Amino acid sequence: MMNFFKRNAVLYNALMKEETPSELVEQCRQRDQYPEGPLHVLTLHGDTVLHMAAHTAKADFVNQLLGMLPENEYCKLTRQNAVGNTILHEAVAFDKLVPAAKRMLDMAPELSSKANKFRERPLFSVARYGQIKMFKFLDKNIESEAERKEFYQNDNKTTVLHSAVFFGHFGLLRVENLIPIPAMRGKGNKDAWIWRVPFWGAIRMKMVKYESAKELARFLVAKDNSSRSSAE
Repeated sequence: MMNFFKRNAVLYNALMKEETPSELVEQCRQRDQYPEGPLHVLTLHGDTVLHMAAHTAKADFVNQLLGMLPENEYCKLTRQNAVGNTILHEAVAFDKLVPAAKRMLDMAPELSSKANKFRERPLFSVARYGQIKMFKFLDKNIESEAERKEFYQNDNKTTVLHSAVFFGHFGLLRVENLIPIPAMRGKGNKDAWIWRVPFWGAIRMKMVKYESAKELARFLVAKDNSSRSSAE
């Protein structure tokens, strides 16, 4: 019989493959070897199988793992790894995991408000990855302005806007309604608006980002009081 570390190595290596082997799904069902099933801790950093499945964007596998959990184990979905990330923190890095994220929140609604050790909730983390569909999904579930303020910034008052700018995800700015970003002029459409950075090829995408950055700079200069207040 394989020892604990060898079993973990087998699971981990299988997860790193592009296609999830069918035997990996069956291994996760074997509660005699893996008593916690999908919530089995797989890495030294406290990542569960579900953490790693979300981290590697395996949408089908994530849904299969979620389906293996009985209702009395839903409360365990809020388990955090060494840096405090939940499975939802991992899932927000990929738009393709929006359906999985919805299922996670149906099973454990408190996942949306769970902060990691950097005091970042999943909605805040989306700005790092620029995933617009995921941002819209999480944002529409915010029920109050007080909750929105809490979700939109971390404890040192860094906001989603700061994060989106730092990582160059200017397409998120229009989604947040923080600043209107005019579309590239052309085809006589002067009133068009960009809802996301279009993938029109590397050069055109860079042009859009630079245009967006200029608009943002103008906006921030005009609203200088708001930038000062965030530092108070």
